[in-house]
Amino acid sequence: MAKKGQTRIPRPATAEQKPNKRQIPARASEASAYPEDPEDQTLQISFRFYSDAICQIDRLERAEARKAVKQLRQAGAGSAHTLGQRGIRTDPAPKELPGYDKYYARLTEDVDLLHTNLGSAARLFYFLEGTSFHVVSIRTSHDKMHRRN
Repeated sequence: MAKKGQTRIPRPATAEQKPNKRQIPARASEASAYPEDPEDQTLQISFRFYSDAICQIDRLERAEARKAVKQLRQAGAGSAHTLGQRGIRTDPAPKELPGYDKYYARLTEDVDLLHTNLGSAARLFYFLEGTSFHVVSIRTSHDKMHRRN
């Protein structure tokens, strides 16, 4: 009982209290009837296909290095569907274009390599596989993409 001039503070609910039999448990009401789409799950950053031979990470300017870390952090905090919303471009880097075949040397034929800008010429090359964001290379010199006629 509260003393005169004091208000009574309600006690927080405890696990000892009996659940309401008519109420649906929180876990059951949140469960989906459909399995979660992998493209909606949080991405995991992977350097499994990272190539030191073609990488120029040691040549990054300070601003480019900061942007690379920021974009990796953004990718790891989002899903494949939210990359664009998080400021990560998903520009294709097709193998058929001159200069891009070197990025595919350690990859399988079905991989669609993408890249995002880190600066005027610096690029982060990556591909998506399920819930993995695989970093392939970070380059400071942009390979010119020539369109075939």
